Amino acid sequence: MPLAFWALVYLHRIQPNIITYDLAPIIFGAIGILLDRQRNLLQVISHAKKEWEAIFDSFADLILVTNSEGMITRCNHAVIDRLNTRFVNVIGKPLSEILTPNQHGGADELLDDDKKGFLWFGRLYDVSTYPILVNGAKRQNLFILHDITQRVKMENNLALERNLLRTLIDNLPDRIYVKDIQGRKTISNTADWRASGGKRMEDVIGKSDFDSYPAELANKYWSDDKTVLDSAMPIINREEPGLDVQGNPVWVMTTKVPLRDEEEHVVGLVGVGRDITNQKKQDEKLRQLSRAVEQSVSTIIITDLDGDIVYANPQFTVTTGYDLDEALGKNARILKSGYTSQQDYKCLWDSIKSGREWRGEFQNLKKNGEMYWEHATISPILNEAGRITHFLAVKEDITERKRIESELVREKQFLETLSLNSPVSITVLDEVGNIVSSNSAFERMFGYMPSEIVGKNLDALISTEETLQDAVAYTRQAGAGTIHAFGKRRRKDGQLVNVELFGGPVPLAGEKNGILAIYHDITE
Repeated sequence: MPLAFWALVYLHRIQPNIITYDLAPIIFGAIGILLDRQRNLLQVISHAKKEWEAIFDSFADLILVTNSEGMITRCNHAVIDRLNTRFVNVIGKPLSEILTPNQHGGADELLDDDKKGFLWFGRLYDVSTYPILVNGAKRQNLFILHDITQRVKMENNLALERNLLRTLIDNLPDRIYVKDIQGRKTISNTADWRASGGKRMEDVIGKSDFDSYPAELANKYWSDDKTVLDSAMPIINREEPGLDVQGNPVWVMTTKVPLRDEEEHVVGLVGVGRDITNQKKQDEKLRQLSRAVEQSVSTIIITDLDGDIVYANPQFTVTTGYDLDEALGKNARILKSGYTSQQDYKCLWDSIKSGREWRGEFQNLKKNGEMYWEHATISPILNEAGRITHFLAVKEDITERKRIESELVREKQFLETLSLNSPVSITVLDEVGNIVSSNSAFERMFGYMPSEIVGKNLDALISTEETLQDAVAYTRQAGAGTIHAFGKRRRKDGQLVNVELFGGPVPLAGEKNGILAIYHDITE
């Protein structure tokens, strides 16, 4: 054994390469271990890279990576989806080419303020930029675009609603305010801070009523505030003294309700005050109205739902002959004469019971049996709940008017009969000279049927070329005043008629004027 050992030592001394063969298994074993570890490390790195890429592409935010020259070297799927393109169309492109501001437009009116973000493809983004620094590598930049469209819309809508609410309460005539637990105002609308003596809202915010009102009023208000704050119970529609903008005494109807937080703790109160000074003044006006009704020359009656009279003014007695004591409690049918049909009464009751106003005329009977005409306007009277409780009738005696109208009708019929049977040719024109009506003598003189005349221009119908200009001038003059002239006019068969003509303006309908033309045949 000693001999073999020394022989081995001697052999390695004279042949050094032999040690390499001796260590080869150890070296190859170590290399194998290193290679195996390297393989495992590469697998871990590959797995981690895939995980990172999956995470990178799973972000909803748009992520881009650029090199130092601003060229895109990487982006996630969110960018590709937003552009609706492929990676090859993005990678290698300048960032400025891809992220062109306001590209394709499409932003709605809530996103018209680019200062809130970066507007791109109709969406608003919050852009964050981060440097990527790696030892031994050129600087890269990471761009993250977070879509804030919805958030900005919500913020804008919230601001719009807040502004709308503020505008609303500032334009209400009622005094609206919010006080904290110490009675200091935290919100005050225009009507309130003006009534509190302020020149602007800031003059009353943070202050109590003791800073704005006389001590007597301030103590009264604070006593009510304390009641609401301590009891957590509201005060509803309490009338109390106050001051207007000029510091004059007024009456205010006030409601105060406790303001609670999320845990239902009372943290203040909300107050609404309405100036009812004018309402109190209206009471006097109502008294004046009552006197006006009493003294009215129109008959005014109020009935219940069955038509029984519950009120009548003095004119009722003048018109009908019934004393108020006789009429109250009686049904309005005591005035019926029998000349109004049941169908007319049904229409009346159907209208007023359905809440509509009815207007019409009656031929009624006075207490002494005398007939008279009246025009009536009958309306339902509603209570605060909108229910009909009574009916109001305002009536005007039109007996005299009816008599005059009847006389006018008879006179009109007489004139029409006279015109139709007159041997003189008569026609009525509108304001532009078109025939409205004519009598039989006119039709016989010129040989036309009625259907051939109405609506036709008179001058064009019966004038020749030689007389047309004069005829038009006569018609124009007749519209302004009376005329008298002589001339020739043409019949339907072409024969000429020597005529003496008269003309002048005549009322046609209301304020509208027409022209009356009269022709005498003076042909020998």
